[in-house]
Amino acid sequence: EKGEGAEKGEGGGGEDEGEYVYDLYGVSNHMGGMGGGHYTAHCWNEENGEWYNFNDSEARRMNESAVRSAAAYVLFYKRRGKKDSGNGKESSRRKASKDSSRKDGKESKEGKESK
Repeated sequence: EKGEGAEKGEGGGGEDEGEYVYDLYGVSNHMGGMGGGHYTAHCWNEENGEWYNFNDSEARRMNESAVRSAAAYVLFYKRRGKKDSGNGKESSRRKASKDSSRKDGKESKEGKESK
């Protein structure tokens, strides 16, 4: 799923120091040379939890294993939050976000309470 936690970074300093977890949500690819070439994009769809390949006028669902390639040119990440303290559990903010956005479109009890 989405390469969750694929990359970590350090906080920017001050009171907010610490490790953060980043989720990959897009990749811009370039095939060809310096004088020309072709661009495509891989993008994560949060609505259905699938990766898509965009190539000129078509968009197709793709396997997550194909997102990582030598053609990757620019990577797009979204900062999720601070890394958990190593207990292997997801942060409560992440869990609340998942619980409140159920597939059937109805808000869960936990999601309502966390808002």
